[in-house]
Amino acid sequence: MLPSLNLLPWREMRREKLRKQFFTLLSAYGVLAICIVFSLWFWLSGHHEKQQARNSLLQQEITLLRAELKAFSEIDRQREILEEKIGLVDSLQQQRKNVVSLFNLIPQVIPRGVALKSVNFRDGHVILEGMAKSGALVSEILKNLESNPDVRQEKVHSIDRKQGALFLTSHFRVTFYLHSFIKPKLEQEDKSDG
Repeated sequence: MLPSLNLLPWREMRREKLRKQFFTLLSAYGVLAICIVFSLWFWLSGHHEKQQARNSLLQQEITLLRAELKAFSEIDRQREILEEKIGLVDSLQQQRKNVVSLFNLIPQVIPRGVALKSVNFRDGHVILEGMAKSGALVSEILKNLESNPDVRQEKVHSIDRKQGALFLTSHFRVTFYLHSFIKPKLEQEDKSDG
């Protein structure tokens, strides 16, 4: 009979050795995996903090830029107000030319022998009232107005002749429009109580 060989303890020892090797490698890989995960977590956490710092810096810059834009809009509003005031002043300066052109026109159209009682001037419409030595002088006023290119719609409304007056006997009323009249460009303010 052959002696019986028992190979089981050897196999069992080998299995135990492989099992220990497996668990050792498994724990080494586990520790390595944990180290890799923690290093990735620390790297991502640092990257995240850097990004948060950049974002907060951008938010601060955006806040500053919004404040500057608000200041620019305020400056723009003030500029518009100033432009409106400048336009008003320019319009009033141009309107001064209306009176000057009227006073330049009166000596050109009024002949000797005529005295003016009143001169009314509103929105380019002129009303001359006065007295003349004769009706021919009133006709000369109308002729002078018609020949002037700056005058439109000239009319004689009335000529009243007074009996018994020695010098100025004809009372007259003449109206016309100045073509060169500059109407002021005043913006109407909206007044609403609501």
